[in-house]
Amino acid sequence: MRDALVRLLGWRALFLHGDPLVWDRYRWLRRHLGRAVAGDRRPRTLDAGCGNGGFAIFAAAEGHEVLGISDTERELADARRRAQLLGIDHVAFEVHDLRELDSLPAPPEPYDNVICLEVIEHVIDDVAVLRALARRTRTGGRLLLSTPTAEHRPQYLEMRHQTAVEDGRHVRYGYSPAQLRRVVEAAGFSVAQLEGVGGILMQTVTDVQRRLNQTSGALGWALTLPLRALRVIDPFVTRRTGAAHLSYGVVATKVRDT
Repeated sequence: MRDALVRLLGWRALFLHGDPLVWDRYRWLRRHLGRAVAGDRRPRTLDAGCGNGGFAIFAAAEGHEVLGISDTERELADARRRAQLLGIDHVAFEVHDLRELDSLPAPPEPYDNVICLEVIEHVIDDVAVLRALARRTRTGGRLLLSTPTAEHRPQYLEMRHQTAVEDGRHVRYGYSPAQLRRVVEAAGFSVAQLEGVGGILMQTVTDVQRRLNQTSGALGWALTLPLRALRVIDPFVTRRTGAAHLSYGVVATKVRDT
């Protein structure tokens, strides 16, 4: 069914496969990544922890030269197949562990943009990973990062006390704004913007979907799909209730190597 949706809706279908919060991250990234200008050099963009490749494919569709990396070959195989299905060039996918980037050869040119969405909460030494990404980014290049807030409401099966080992789960529940700024700046970036991503209504819909997924993933997705229309009032409700966003989105510029 997923490839059928890709054929029907194009690359946007890649953000409808999962929970509603994925679409919120796509909307945030779309505002900040920028489309390449025709005739100019294609911006070089790294999607660090690319998952199913949706954001990397989107960046390539916007005119970027993209490398998506993940430590999961199965997801990358899906990403390669869907990029080919969509006829989107200028995107490649490679298996790498982000914690071991410094052991790999440097890229032929530094990257203009690094996308790193919902990744650093899985890594114990988050600063080390961001430093490795900074070393692959040109001075003046950008980091586009999202990660959970320390204040968000727990999702279904999400505990506030996280695992102490890197087994794919979260090693920390989330970050305060001050903590996130310290981590990003310790890696050699300067934070230009920090904002909430994923309001309380989409968090609630995602929670319901995850509960239904325990019975059937297809059922959970289908029954909650109409509820995504609540997104249009989500910013207002989130502000009105004072609820925490699920994640912070950070736009940062590389200023130095560390």
